[in-house]
Amino acid sequence: MTRQISAALPQYHDDEATRLMCGYVYLNTSFADSVLQDLVSERLRAHGLPLGIDLVALVRHARVARRLHAIRDVLLTACLLVLLFALVAAFVARFGPEEDPGERLGDCVRLAAYGLLGATLVTFVAVVVCRRAALRVHRGKGTPREGASAVRSRIEEELDERDETNVVPYGTSGEEERPFVGNGVRISETVWAGIEVGRPAQDDQGADLPMAPFSAADLHTRLIERLADTSGIEELRARNRLYVQGHQAHDLGAELLPDPLRRPRTHIDPALVEAGIAEKDRVMRTYLALDVVGAGGAYVVTMFVRARLSRSLLSWEVSAHVLPPLHAVFRVVSQLPRGWLEEVWQLFGATLSRLWKLLSRAPARLLRRGTQGVRNVWRLWWDRRRITHRKGHFDYGTVGSVRAWAADLDRLDYLQRMDVLDTFQRLQQGVLLATEQFLKDHNVDTSDFERARTLITHHSYTFKGAVVGQNIFGTGGTNLATGAVDGLTAASGAAAGGAMPPPAAKAGGTTG
Repeated sequence: MTRQISAALPQYHDDEATRLMCGYVYLNTSFADSVLQDLVSERLRAHGLPLGIDLVALVRHARVARRLHAIRDVLLTACLLVLLFALVAAFVARFGPEEDPGERLGDCVRLAAYGLLGATLVTFVAVVVCRRAALRVHRGKGTPREGASAVRSRIEEELDERDETNVVPYGTSGEEERPFVGNGVRISETVWAGIEVGRPAQDDQGADLPMAPFSAADLHTRLIERLADTSGIEELRARNRLYVQGHQAHDLGAELLPDPLRRPRTHIDPALVEAGIAEKDRVMRTYLALDVVGAGGAYVVTMFVRARLSRSLLSWEVSAHVLPPLHAVFRVVSQLPRGWLEEVWQLFGATLSRLWKLLSRAPARLLRRGTQGVRNVWRLWWDRRRITHRKGHFDYGTVGSVRAWAADLDRLDYLQRMDVLDTFQRLQQGVLLATEQFLKDHNVDTSDFERARTLITHHSYTFKGAVVGQNIFGTGGTNLATGAVDGLTAASGAAAGGAMPPPAAKAGGTTG
């Protein structure tokens, strides 16, 4: 029973991470292009998991932003051509056969001034429009996806379905197999101590009770039903997912690949997912994914558990991952000024500081977009040809997630580390409590369970004042007490399973 508090603190958006990323596409051309390339142009490989991000909203705003950037670049290219024409004309007039080139040079100077003035005006308007769009999506009262028009319905349906997917094909092209690619940095990876479940429980008179048979799938189902209550985490989302090696996706036939020349399905027969719980093959296995999106998407904790039931011995395979907050550059959206005087001052500063960069690189950006479209068509044709001639052998697996790419490994500060630790411990305790109750309901003697729980709890964390002790788990794991990542030096989301290059932008305006 908790006492109700009458006072209330300010309330913030529970989709803050989505709003920041949707706003940032207007401020960074490369980011908008990368989002569309990864989520729209890619036609064969599976999408990464959303992990707290509304992918439909992100794609909608990225498409609007790319159109705005394209209009800006076309106008800037025209201004640049005017400047170049004025420069060439001035050179011809100065060194040509005319005896008095003064009037011609004056015309060239005026033409160049018009071109420069036009470029300045275009840059200023572009900065204003893009910043207003970013502010509108970040501070608006409606949801982010309401602020932009819809894209193709099939794409939106596929992206929406990723949030409830029960199958994940994953890429296997790296040095090591990583089924949970895109879920962030590994903070724990272990198999808990085994529990003897072959002895029946006894009643008050000491007589054995009849044991009810059960399977690992039954235990997974109990966790899905009860874990939110036993862990005390309201935001918890639990679901079974079958993880399949991308180059073996065709083994599931039409259930996963009804058309080998298209992206894999996001849902398959639940019976196949359940069958994967007891699967021991290395190609595909089912895990119970426990997802917790905290603080408006500031961090994401995912705990993958898998019941291992072999005759009378039960153990849990556990792999926990954390996605740190978004990279600091995304905070530019929330730091845009509110006062008109400061906004006007920053607008002029952004216009002057970015004028030459935007103007000089405008043709290159237009050319890059055009050639990227050609490259996409060529790559799709080549991949489909490979699939057709090699009888379906192709890696359909996802290589990461947009949320993981955008994460900043240096931004897991004290408050977030404490939240992550608390979430992980609650999940761990919830799994243990739900398992214990499940065994009791099936009249299984739980005396061995008490011993195993002591070992599991003791070997997970050691507290002494601040968070100290066994906080580093595995090669490349994260030290949750310091935030340092063993073996990683780059503070980009690529280390956490991202698929795109790290973001970069200065505050105040658009970038090329």
